[in-house]
Amino acid sequence: MTRILWTRVSSAIAEIVEEVAGRKGITISEYIRQLIIADLDSRSIFKNVPIRPILDREFGGEKDDSSSH
Repeated sequence: MTRILWTRVSSAIAEIVEEVAGRKGITISEYIRQLIIADLDSRSIFKNVPIRPILDREFGGEKDDSSSH
């Protein structure tokens, strides 16, 4: 399940985001998603939240065969 998060930014910020996402070859949505995940990770949010199963479920992450031993 995915949800939409809305935000407002100035025209200048929007133009920069569009430029950076384009240079990375990804959508604006994916760029913002990556920024959010990086920020949460930098704040150690994921230490107490089992995020891997959530990301795997949401984004179809690869299964780790070593976990089945």
